[in-house]
Amino acid sequence: MHTIEVEAFEAVVPGGVRRVTWLIESGSEWRLASEVPGASVEARERGPGMVWVRRVTIALPPGARLERIESAPKRTTTRDPLAYLFEPARGQTRETRRSRFVVGATGKLERVAPRPRG
Repeated sequence: MHTIEVEAFEAVVPGGVRRVTWLIESGSEWRLASEVPGASVEARERGPGMVWVRRVTIALPPGARLERIESAPKRTTTRDPLAYLFEPARGQTRETRRSRFVVGATGKLERVAPRPRG
């Protein structure tokens, strides 16, 4: 078993909030790292623009799979200030990036290449 630490947070950014969460594969499902039995969750000091920051510490065996999910407001082009009055409101869209990792033999997280879509 290796002690793994990950940081989850929410921060205010232009257009909304940026959120980073971690999932751990548990059997046939993915669970929030903070909700896996044995996980230790520590609230961290927030810096400017941070809503919350948590450090999650958990013991995992080599080969355990983790997923980092980052969600942020989609970047939009700058519009004329009057355009907001005359154009219909646009639905707020978000960009989500997922990165997969595996716990290596030495206890370090190793990035796993994404599976090809098909």
